[in-house]
Amino acid sequence: MAKMINSEMDISDKAIITLLAKTGIRRNELISLDISDVDLVENQIRLKPTAKRTNRTIFIDYECSFILRRWLRVREGLNQHTETSLFLSFWGLRSSRNMFT
Repeated sequence: MAKMINSEMDISDKAIITLLAKTGIRRNELISLDISDVDLVENQIRLKPTAKRTNRTIFIDYECSFILRRWLRVREGLNQHTETSLFLSFWGLRSSRNMFT
């Protein structure tokens, strides 16, 4: 998994792969994440309520936090529509489930 994460050059894709691999969150949970759900001081992510998940707080490690910080710096320049979503589509809007097939 480390080779896969380190071989990815695009920071958005690297952040997505790292989050999926290290936290075990589902695709729909990833899509529904907002910036306000991520707490990089406490290294935790608050998920939206779903029927399939009872624990809504996900803890992340230093590597995941570091990659998310880098992605958020890049994301600031890409966010032209004041979108609150953590991950943006090519058009700067909330990414859809088809983006992660």
